[in-house]
Amino acid sequence: KNIKQNENEPIYTLTDRITKNSNNEFEKVRAIYIWITKNISYDMESYLSNNITSEKVKPINVLKTKKTVCSGYANLFDVMVKHINIPTEVVSGFAKGYGYKPGDIMVNSNHAWNSIQLDGQQYLIDCTWGSGYISDEDKFVRSYREYYFLVDPDFLIWTHLPENPEFQMINKIISKDEFDILPHVSRSFFENRINFVGNHRVGYVVENELSLSFKIDDKIKLFCKLKDESEENTYDGVTYITKQDGNTNIKLRPPSSGNFFLQILSKTEDDANSYSGSIEYLITVPENYQSNSGFIKAWYDQIEKYNVS
Repeated sequence: KNIKQNENEPIYTLTDRITKNSNNEFEKVRAIYIWITKNISYDMESYLSNNITSEKVKPINVLKTKKTVCSGYANLFDVMVKHINIPTEVVSGFAKGYGYKPGDIMVNSNHAWNSIQLDGQQYLIDCTWGSGYISDEDKFVRSYREYYFLVDPDFLIWTHLPENPEFQMINKIISKDEFDILPHVSRSFFENRINFVGNHRVGYVVENELSLSFKIDDKIKLFCKLKDESEENTYDGVTYITKQDGNTNIKLRPPSSGNFFLQILSKTEDDANSYSGSIEYLITVPENYQSNSGFIKAWYDQIEKYNVS
């Protein structure tokens, strides 16, 4: 990850140096993934100004500027991996990433990632999402994520839908319509092994109270936020978490009519870091909704301590 590209150094020479100490194909591919995610930044300026040209995403220019957008990440990875004689393809499709809100319907393809073949098996890799994320201030924050190297297709399909169904790599192929209504989940949803109980969807119309159930390890703690449509206001005391018969149940009583985003955050019991967003739903409350007093505000550890149900 600390290898520096020499001035005017060809991509192939750089690739050879990056993979020089690798012992097998797996290590070579991982070395390339790590180098790209550590050395290439997301080009927010071009993205926000809608000035993404074909020249900017060519591998040679990505190396010159050290910044690009998703197709540039995918193109550079593609060229480097093909140089070491490993089959790979750029995958184009729909992704629920930066700018996506639960309930949005994407019309045009908006993302690119990669498929590779190792030992006769197909795998998926996303260098863009592996390199970091976009902050609330629209700034690229480098934050390496091993998760997106050889990511499980059964996990990736919740956020990435390839235009070519062949690259879904799951037992039951889903349609674009099915993809659109899947709950909006993030990386920590899978890392903390949260499972839905019943058929969840991305949006709910709530006329009185909403109840959502999950199967979660006892070491995983949850925290809920309800925000209004502008995401400027957060409401307290509108959710209540209980555990019963091995299931974790979240009840929601909205404060008023309108549209809201319900965010469910999680972390491990021993994790000193803050909660990470895991699931987000669109909550639509009809105009004739009769607001109620919600729930008594109680923190998760207090519920556990006093066995409140």
